[in-house]
Amino acid sequence: MAKSKTPGSSPKAKGAGVVRTARNRSAARDPKSVAKMLDELLPLAEPGALEIHLNAAVLELAEPAQLLELAADPALGPLLLCRLAPNVALVDPGRAGELADVLRRRGYTPKILKREITDAAEP
Repeated sequence: MAKSKTPGSSPKAKGAGVVRTARNRSAARDPKSVAKMLDELLPLAEPGALEIHLNAAVLELAEPAQLLELAADPALGPLLLCRLAPNVALVDPGRAGELADVLRRRGYTPKILKREITDAAEP
């Protein structure tokens, strides 16, 4: 499910054109443009076998355009592994704290939800 890190696959390497377009407010208002740019920058997770991810870090935003803006950012994009939905991304779990710190420094106020998953006793 994780995005492969091959040369040329980072948001920075995808080309300045995608980043410039992502920051263009008029393009970000068109849902089809946002979806196309997100597909190029942060692909959807490919469905596969049934998987359960314990301790997964997820970033959820109100609008896909917001995710596009963050994915196009050279400091934030590498922290995002793939999209789970148009406005939801899987975050590198080892770097979720770093993502929260960068978002705060940039003026965002992320709401951090922590859920502890414990093994339930079998009857």
